Amino acid sequence: MLHWIWVKKNIQAVLKRDDGRIVREAKLKKQADQILQFLKGTDAAVVMESGYNYQFLYDLLKERRTMMSR
Repeated sequence: MLHWIWVKKNIQAVLKRDDGRIVREAKLKKQADQILQFLKGTDAAVVMESGYNYQFLYDLLKERRTMMSR
């Protein structure tokens, strides 16, 4: 599955299958618990827009990946 995220004040998140069909989408606040809940149960690859707030999301997802690989 692919997971696309664009970072601004809010995060527009879209979870897609490999064939491009949308599985789930949501507009989330830039809060770790909301983002992690959206990703819960997936091993989705992530693509994000490099912008003003991307570092927050990058750090959160890097930590999540580390926890998952243990």
